[in-house]
Amino acid sequence: MNKQNVKNFFKDSATISIIFVFVVISFFAVSFRMKSVELDYEKIEVEKDLKKVRIKNKRLKAERAKLLSVEELNQMAKRLEMKEPSQNQIIVIPE
Repeated sequence: MNKQNVKNFFKDSATISIIFVFVVISFFAVSFRMKSVELDYEKIEVEKDLKKVRIKNKRLKAERAKLLSVEELNQMAKRLEMKEPSQNQIIVIPE
């Protein structure tokens, strides 16, 4: 092909429109792929944060169970010099 044929090839409106459509489709494909990768990174970060929160929640539940154990409550009552309530201090509320 000589230069004149190449110029005529690119001057043709059908060729220009096909090239334009190809460029636009390529742009959208690349953009879609980049957004997909970006969302995957965000998903991984959210999953890491969720795992940290779940571990912290388990630790806090274990700490609460320890603090509310019978032995811990008895020790706290002794430190605060508490004693068991007498019969007249107990009020029963009917349901």
